Amino acid sequence: MPDCYRSARWPWVIEKAIAENDRFAWDLEPFFRLQMAYMLLWCSIERFVSFKYHLGDRVAEKVFKLADDPAFIDALRSRVSGRREVYRSDDPGKKEVLDRDRPKKALGYYYQIRSNITHRGKTAVRDYEMLLGSLTELLDIFKAVLRSEFTPETETVVPPDEQLGLF
Repeated sequence: MPDCYRSARWPWVIEKAIAENDRFAWDLEPFFRLQMAYMLLWCSIERFVSFKYHLGDRVAEKVFKLADDPAFIDALRSRVSGRREVYRSDDPGKKEVLDRDRPKKALGYYYQIRSNITHRGKTAVRDYEMLLGSLTELLDIFKAVLRSEFTPETETVVPPDEQLGLF
């Protein structure tokens, strides 16, 4: 594998943002840094699904295809506990629900948080807690999907960290 791929460590940027901004502050700097990390994660997810499914428009359609991916389903079920809700900032009467047993609904929940960051809404403290938890979960889930997609099927088991240099 070319060295240029081995040195790519994009998850580190997100993991660093999580580690350095794990407490709410009223100046909102940790909140904004987590928002940046969440949007970086979503850029990665959207690029991945574009290459995996199709390069056309309709980003949300491609994102929701991920709900059928066995690696996504397994990672979701192993990393998410409980049920949470997020309301739309553009229509507070509508909500998305995080349910680990309904992958498409779970993606809707994570995508709604992304949309709320883009279009702003809600209260800062509650949003911060929801964002931190969702960022941590979704990063873990996406890393599991990438491992499953790019890990060669061989009899020799090599940790994903060594295979791709990404994790």
